[in-house]
Amino acid sequence: EIIATHIHRCKGGSTPQTKTAVLCSGPPVVNFCGSNAAGLIADGTDYSWLCSGVSSDGVSLTPGMEGALVNAAGANMSSSELVADIIAHTDMYYFNVHTMASWNH
Repeated sequence: EIIATHIHRCKGGSTPQTKTAVLCSGPPVVNFCGSNAAGLIADGTDYSWLCSGVSSDGVSLTPGMEGALVNAAGANMSSSELVADIIAHTDMYYFNVHTMASWNH
């Protein structure tokens, strides 16, 4: 079960790998589909709709996903500025799909 999908901005670390999205972590900056249920991923911006299930080969069946700028993370950037920054610094952003299994792990 997919519970949330985001684009995250890398906060970096002390090694070359953790200074880019290869092995870094960081806050979500764009929400896509997800659950607003208590106890799950709450980042300050509600998800517009639930994620659909996945096909037998593991492909998401959520058509027409639209993103929403995460309030806390994107407060200093407009949507267009964030998109421009993602394009200019692709190594500093990563897409994350959270499942119930990974959240409970």
